[in-house]
Amino acid sequence: MANVIAVIWDFDKTLVDGYMQDPIFSHYGVDGNQFWKEVHELPEKYWKEQGVRVNRDTIYLNHFLRYVREGIFPDLNNEKLKTFGKELQFYPGIPEIFEKTKRMIADDPHYKEYDIKVEHYIVSTGMMAVIKGTAIMDYVDGVWGNELIEDEINGRKDIAELGYTIDNTSKTRAIFEINKGVPKHPEIDVNSKVPAHKRRVPFENMIYIADGPSDIPAFSLLPLLWLVLKSQLHWHRLHYRPSRSSFSLLIPVYAVPKASFAPDMHLSVHDILPLHLLSSYILPDVL
Repeated sequence: MANVIAVIWDFDKTLVDGYMQDPIFSHYGVDGNQFWKEVHELPEKYWKEQGVRVNRDTIYLNHFLRYVREGIFPDLNNEKLKTFGKELQFYPGIPEIFEKTKRMIADDPHYKEYDIKVEHYIVSTGMMAVIKGTAIMDYVDGVWGNELIEDEINGRKDIAELGYTIDNTSKTRAIFEINKGVPKHPEIDVNSKVPAHKRRVPFENMIYIADGPSDIPAFSLLPLLWLVLKSQLHWHRLHYRPSRSSFSLLIPVYAVPKASFAPDMHLSVHDILPLHLLSSYILPDVL
């Protein structure tokens, strides 16, 4: 089955202007810069004090839960996290792009003849509950994010433990789940062997849109990639032609006026590079 095009989005600084934790910090009067400074110091702290390594992508969640236990974030459960999702400001054109791209293909007789369809997915190292509280949920076909377990804390039902976690490496698992059709068919075991011709969304039919270092493993997985970075955002129409398909798709996405991949390499707003041109570079967090 090769008639599905999956557009896979990062969340923070890709769909929203800022980080999803910002409204939480504001609500509780917490200095976000100080919080992230503490988080960045934790890997070295735990290694020196306990000889323990931590996951740099998800250790912020442990620190977040510490704030809950210490009463800095009181009365914070998953339902309340959803309310903070409603405060997030999407970049212009979001979430309208999700429905527009679906209609653009669905209403075109050429694509309709082959039952070609567009699906949108979010793969984020952020908090699932916050994403669920946003208006974008009505437009996406699947979401991956960190999920938190609630428990009684000081007589209140608050988030207390890590449930499902996703980091830079497990983002590739999400891509394999999309590839094999798990979001539409949960009975499929992502670790089971599925012949390439039976996979629901071929890798070459995927468009991955993201900005951070945590997305590099995902970039390396896709044989054909449109890398899209952001700064001052503008609409641009990019011509996407899957390498093994007879159809092409014209899809509007975000692009950055100029982004540096290395001291001697710059992208203009019209530059879209396949993965093989980027494999030797470390992508910066373009914020």
